[in-house]
Amino acid sequence: MSQSYLGTFVNVPGSGIGVEWRNRLFSWGSIGGTLAGILLLIPFAVSSDRALRALGVQRWRRVQWLAYPAFMLTALHGLAFQLLEARTLLLILALVALSLFVVIVRLIYRRQGA
Repeated sequence: MSQSYLGTFVNVPGSGIGVEWRNRLFSWGSIGGTLAGILLLIPFAVSSDRALRALGVQRWRRVQWLAYPAFMLTALHGLAFQLLEARTLLLILALVALSLFVVIVRLIYRRQGA
């Protein structure tokens, strides 16, 4: 990736993030977002009654679990681009808090037998 390309899209003067870190954040944020999208396509493709009957409940449920790593990659993608675009600390903390809230609610819901 050339520096001029990166500078066109994510050059934030005074962001305090060096060029090397901007390259890393941009690359890993983009890769994470792409992988999350791909991972979400798989459960989406089998989210029907017909697919449930064809796969069986256990196999269908395992495929649907791909949403969890996709969520983690999406959160990391969001964090990388929040840092890259020099967002305020409040927005970064809001992203982290919301992500943690979703994980905690899911863990509580799972322990209740769902």
